[in-house]
Amino acid sequence: MRTQKTRGLRRLGIAVGLVAGAIGLSASPALAVPNPGTLQVNKAGYRDVTKNGAGNFALPLAGATMEYSTASNFASSTAFPLPTDAAGVTTASVPPGSQYYAREKTAPAGWTNIATLDWGGSIGKAYTSTATNVPAGGTAIASADPGSVPFINERVNPTIQTSCRAGLNVLMVIDTSGSTKGYGLQYQAAADAFITQLTGTNTTLKIASFASTSIPGTTPYNLATSPGPTDAKNFVATIANAGSGSGNTNWDAALQDAAKAKVDVVVFITDGNPTTSNGGSGGLADLTYGIASANLAKNPDTVNASGDEQAIMAVGVGGGIALNNLQAISGPTVNKDYAVAAKPGDLDALLKQLATTICPADLGIAKTGPDTIEPGNTIKYDITVTNGGSVTVPFASIKVTDPSATTLTAPAAAPLAPGKSLVWKATKDLANSEKLCNTTVSNTATVALVDLPGYNEPDTTNNTATKDTKVVCPVDVTVAKTTPSTTVVPGGTVPYSITVTNPSAFPVPFSAISVTDDGATITPPVDTTDLAPGAQRVWTATKVAADGTAACGTTVTNTAQVALVGLPEGYSAITPGGSSSVAPGVTIAGGICIPPVVVVTTPDAPVAIAALPQLLVRKSGPAIARRGSTVTYKIKVTNRGPRVATNVVITDTPPRSMLIGGTPQGATRSGRTLTWALGDLAVGASRTVTVTLGMRLTASGTPCNIATATASGAASARGKACTRVQAVRDPRVTG
Repeated sequence: MRTQKTRGLRRLGIAVGLVAGAIGLSASPALAVPNPGTLQVNKAGYRDVTKNGAGNFALPLAGATMEYSTASNFASSTAFPLPTDAAGVTTASVPPGSQYYAREKTAPAGWTNIATLDWGGSIGKAYTSTATNVPAGGTAIASADPGSVPFINERVNPTIQTSCRAGLNVLMVIDTSGSTKGYGLQYQAAADAFITQLTGTNTTLKIASFASTSIPGTTPYNLATSPGPTDAKNFVATIANAGSGSGNTNWDAALQDAAKAKVDVVVFITDGNPTTSNGGSGGLADLTYGIASANLAKNPDTVNASGDEQAIMAVGVGGGIALNNLQAISGPTVNKDYAVAAKPGDLDALLKQLATTICPADLGIAKTGPDTIEPGNTIKYDITVTNGGSVTVPFASIKVTDPSATTLTAPAAAPLAPGKSLVWKATKDLANSEKLCNTTVSNTATVALVDLPGYNEPDTTNNTATKDTKVVCPVDVTVAKTTPSTTVVPGGTVPYSITVTNPSAFPVPFSAISVTDDGATITPPVDTTDLAPGAQRVWTATKVAADGTAACGTTVTNTAQVALVGLPEGYSAITPGGSSSVAPGVTIAGGICIPPVVVVTTPDAPVAIAALPQLLVRKSGPAIARRGSTVTYKIKVTNRGPRVATNVVITDTPPRSMLIGGTPQGATRSGRTLTWALGDLAVGASRTVTVTLGMRLTASGTPCNIATATASGAASARGKACTRVQAVRDPRVTG
């Protein structure tokens, strides 16, 4: 009954309120709907050195996206509607009265979100802001700490803009607060080791210190030449010594001064979290003020890509420093953005290592040698090691290896200065498996930096070099030409044998052997395998004894030539132009020579001239033809003199294995005989006729086609051409 009554009263109250609203009466205050509140978050980045208030110690940062939740673990969260504006502000309308938590979702370009920090005795504490009570119709600003209202971002640590070789400016900042008391000499030794490591490099060093306040480094020490390194060490002794160590730890002041240093790298050495700041209220404020000043040190004019950026290398000493906080003032990468020495005694080695990160060694290697080598010869290499880094490398620390080399000879021992080179010599004898034509011999040499504690070589991509050498076989061929004939009738054919020999030590690819014989018809050997060392192969050739201009009694000579053409990769010609051979002379005799011809043996011998005209017939056609194909022959008749040949006639009766498709131009046909009446033919003149025949499908062997020429008062002359028949399926036949 209580429940029903309560519900009825509630309904009545609502109804009364509606009526009251309708007639202009005020509703009961207990029944009013509350106004929403506004949750605000401020974002900031660079330190504003002109202000030290909790809400304005850093410049606004636009472009960050935020989220909020009523749960501290953000189990359920809501995004702020807009990124932070130019004033670094973003807001969200929320129900009033609750406690809200805010954190960053994404940082603007060039910035990093800080997830956790160490402060107030907490390690790895989530960096979130809190608004405890958002008023209805009012605004509550969420903050992580009353003394540090803006939510701070970390500026991305810039890369070092230059190198020691080009000229590098470094600021070393040394913590001399009270927690370093008793360790001053160890800090001094570590700073000296850092200076020693950079001595001789093109580095200018400034030295600063801080405790409760900051003493900026104003004097530049040139570490490339004396007395710069000595002066720098003397100054260190005035900062870190047996009696040093007092005051608080003020990151804010030290990093504000670092922002004015105009250097390339800031090496920031500290043994504890900040305990004071310029105007801060302690706690988180000392840390966030320092982070904002570190942002300013990374980019002093707050203008992106202006060229004045300074990289920070934060160095923590001992267990009193939080890694989260070191990373917040530098970056996330150990031994690049930050590093930690477990105790002051370890700082010496750590600073020496960081010096080689700032000014690294860089050994590069190049290997040269011949592009080609003959089997059995030794390959000789030059291995050049160049110091492309910023520090001189002792010779004993340069290790060059070449596992497949037969010998490796080092140069005279000498330190390798930046930009200088040393040359090792290597040889390699070919293994049996490498003595094959067209084999590629790959040889790789490497260089490494060894036995040199504290030296750093971050780039080893240029520490290996390979040289490829092609094994090339030198080959050669010679030629000898012979003939069994000593005489030939006018217009007759002389047979030749052309013998090719391989005098070299390696096989000669058959495809590269080119045999030529001017005016002769050449037939290659059947064996087309590569020509072994010392082996021979015979080509055959035929040539018509005279072309109509040579008189009876002359000697026919011709030359065969062999050359290597189109040798495959991995071969070279010993005699690029090839070699040639002249066969013994063959004398033209017999036939129509009148008076009898005196036998001659040299081209200079007397030539007998016949009284009547002498005809010479030369018939030419393909050496090979397929069954069913057409074959074209040329018949050339020449008057060799000594007088005009009259009533010259050519007759040609093709063999039965060939078909006469039609009567050739200028000819008459009677049965299977073709006749050309050419008329008169002057001394030295020639006439050529053409006949095209069909090779029967039943043809076989080597049918010969003979043409005969006659003239009034002159002896007849004959010319013959033979064509070997090839079956259609034979792949060697082309046409």
